[in-house]
Amino acid sequence: MVGQDEGPWHEAEAVETLLAVANTRHGPGSHRGRAQAGWSEPHDHLTDGEATTAYLEGRVQTPASPPGPDDLARLRQVRSLVWRLWEDEPDLAWETALENLLEGSHYRLDSQGRLISSDAGWGGLVASTLPGLLSLRAHRERLKRCENPRCGWLFVDRSRNRSRRWCEMATCGNRAKARRRARRTLD
Repeated sequence: MVGQDEGPWHEAEAVETLLAVANTRHGPGSHRGRAQAGWSEPHDHLTDGEATTAYLEGRVQTPASPPGPDDLARLRQVRSLVWRLWEDEPDLAWETALENLLEGSHYRLDSQGRLISSDAGWGGLVASTLPGLLSLRAHRERLKRCENPRCGWLFVDRSRNRSRRWCEMATCGNRAKARRRARRTLD
């Protein structure tokens, strides 16, 4: 298994931040065991600043104030680029959208030699996803969608044989196993 700090995945933190943003639109069963009353349909957490902050808090380091309309638009662009990357090869429109997001972003190296955003606020959070996006573009064959139809999260398959099927075995994988067991007992 490729370690998170080895080879192409030394940008693991940027990839995880990127995936948190990408998974802000998902099915009703994708809150990793968190019961969400009333959610029976797919939903979007980038509808307003408070919903965005509530969803991303605890998943990534979020700024103190909620994102404004421009920040939400940039977060939606990031999400769109990840999903387009999963669906198809990057094209000129994809590259142009990435360049627009990179424009005005500032980076520096931290003490461990990692590229990090030097921007503050939500602009910094968006900028922090972009190195992960570049990494995923180079290794897009490892970007997968959870096979739980009520989830649909994107994840990076870091398994050696690229056979992972679930965003997390502890949640979506176990649910699938339980459904299979229940079907077998009914037969």
